[in-house]
Amino acid sequence: MRPLSQNIAESSAARSPRTRVSDTQGDAFFVAFPTATGAVGAAAEAVDALASGPIRVRIAVHTGTPHLTDEGYVGEVVHLGARIAAAGHGGQVLLSKETGELVSAGLTDLGASTA
Repeated sequence: MRPLSQNIAESSAARSPRTRVSDTQGDAFFVAFPTATGAVGAAAEAVDALASGPIRVRIAVHTGTPHLTDEGYVGEVVHLGARIAAAGHGGQVLLSKETGELVSAGLTDLGASTA
């Protein structure tokens, strides 16, 4: 049986042929999207899909250009996305400043993090 989080990540990735699940670590998924809008939409759908169950995920969306290697995406932008996610609480979708500037509608500014 596949974990629900994997089904959601892969269904989000299936919406665009250029979107892909690029890596996993434990129960975390790293998904690359061609647009910030697509990434934020998929994140919101994932949170909504899990809202009625016992799992409350935290998701971060960061925009940048990572390095693509044989093992997947690496680099500072990948690490920043992981740090932003770590600052969140269950049920939150957190955006980096870069992503927020590209997707401004309907956002609540939680302020800058010093982490």
